[in-house]
Amino acid sequence: MTWSQWNNPEHPSWMLEEKALALDYQSPIWAQRYPSLAKIMADSPKEPLHNRFARNVFVDCDRRVCQFDSNVMKLLGKLDVADNVAVSSTGSSASTVKIADITGFSNQDAKIDASGDDKVDAYLKQQNASGWMGIDGWEPIPVDKIGLRKDVYRKTLP
Repeated sequence: MTWSQWNNPEHPSWMLEEKALALDYQSPIWAQRYPSLAKIMADSPKEPLHNRFARNVFVDCDRRVCQFDSNVMKLLGKLDVADNVAVSSTGSSASTVKIADITGFSNQDAKIDASGDDKVDAYLKQQNASGWMGIDGWEPIPVDKIGLRKDVYRKTLP
């Protein structure tokens, strides 16, 4: 929400309604598949409504996890933000930003004996074994399926 073009309806990148009309976004085929799209122009089109930010895990992150500007803070109550957690792997919440005052986020202290990327993997394995934060329907994060892989189109990895 802080980009200059985002708050400038005259900027060419903002011609959302023009682009949507070119795609006939109110036709039955779009309305059936994407019900909120058909009414988006009447529903605060400059705001990122109908987006979901949920079930994210931040391990040993600092203030950047929730460093929102005033524009974003005004929108948080309108967004679907749920079941996000910031984890301190040292077992000390002093090393993780306090985000308990933002709806949809919580803090967790967990002593993890690992380093680097292994910390995240160790934490996730620990949580997958015991259930995660008591959240119903928790599904283990498929860490082994995330990221670049070799395939027909990508013969080598960077």
